[in-house]
Amino acid sequence: MLFRLEILILGVRIVHSLDIFCKYRKKIATACAATQLIFMNPCYAMMEDTEEAPIDLVTDVVRIVEREFYEELGSEWSSAKRRAFDVARADPDIDAYALISDLLIATGDKFTRLVPRSEVSRLREVSDIGAPRGVLGIQLKMNNKKQLEVIANKKFGSTGQALKKGDVLLQVDGVPATKATLDGDPGSTARLLFERQNGQQYEIVLQRSAPPAPVMTIASGPNKRMLRLGTSFSKATVPALSSLLDGHDTLVLDLRGNRGGVFEAGLASAAQFLEKDAPLTTISTRSAPQQVRKTDYTGPFSRTKRPIILLVDQDTASAAELFAAALHYNKKDIALIGACGATHTFGKAKIQRAETLPGGDLLLISYAVYLTPQNPPKDISGYGLSPLDASISSCCSYPSTTDDNADNSEATRQEECLDATIQAAAIIGHHPK
Repeated sequence: MLFRLEILILGVRIVHSLDIFCKYRKKIATACAATQLIFMNPCYAMMEDTEEAPIDLVTDVVRIVEREFYEELGSEWSSAKRRAFDVARADPDIDAYALISDLLIATGDKFTRLVPRSEVSRLREVSDIGAPRGVLGIQLKMNNKKQLEVIANKKFGSTGQALKKGDVLLQVDGVPATKATLDGDPGSTARLLFERQNGQQYEIVLQRSAPPAPVMTIASGPNKRMLRLGTSFSKATVPALSSLLDGHDTLVLDLRGNRGGVFEAGLASAAQFLEKDAPLTTISTRSAPQQVRKTDYTGPFSRTKRPIILLVDQDTASAAELFAAALHYNKKDIALIGACGATHTFGKAKIQRAETLPGGDLLLISYAVYLTPQNPPKDISGYGLSPLDASISSCCSYPSTTDDNADNSEATRQEECLDATIQAAAIIGHHPK
């Protein structure tokens, strides 16, 4: 009898402890997030089986958006906010992510979005938020259907197989792609299931390699060279770029498929080529509109006499567009050439930051917009930069970023791309609109 009583008392204490935890779990999670180590924090491990109630999630998102979003929001946002609060209070079991998705549409900004905590680790692998351990050598983006889509043709010399732009990644080692781990130890393999636009499915087994250098020479010849500026800008870009800018040969800077990355790294990279006080961009936030950013030193390569050509395509975005605009509009002799029929770049002029929410979700919020340094400054949102369309077919395939996928035919294609880009710049001229 005494034993049963002790068990009953213990059970009551456990239930009471759980009740206290549930009551204060949001404060606990907020304390975890405040450490900025939520993805390696033991406090987060304690929270991983809990989720924010819909009303709490709506409250957190509204608070951040109304504090951080780059411009004041109007009546559409106010209506959407009231509707979200009403629905969250009325139905505690509502799909909170769908509710937030509908709410954020009212900002009018397609880049401000909520990343569920189940997708955060994958986002870190395919974006600039974190560096991968080993890469598969393919470039993906999240399309409007929330699928991982191939953004450029890719041939694999060792297998004879090829990815086509628009192919959708369905699975990685049998796990749905949006929930799978893409990175891994260099040397490990992954079995990838893709689907073509015609519905045909196929598998490719790829081996992971060490991440590529942030800047690398992909083609060269007598008095000419092409440097690929990776798939995004990072703090490693500037020193890597500086180490390769010797000589006086014609230089092609390849920005095809560069999705942006770290905004300040894009500015710092552009500054290497510009004189002191050259305008880089104009940044506007909610609290500080029209902040002109200029170089505060003379770049080491600002007075080079070598011809420079920028090669872009429709997937050149964000910080990469800023880099291209800063060089092109400050130096009229720098040509801006569109690869493979590209008549414009992506058109993302928003600067984002990632805000970790108490439950582990990530809110990507556009807190600033930048303008190009031309006079008058221009917002390229939705339009992009307008390069000269050279329709260079040899530049339609991105170069390999992994040693195991490199082959002689690809090297030949990139050499042809280098020659065709230089020829296009010479024929068309150096100052597109």
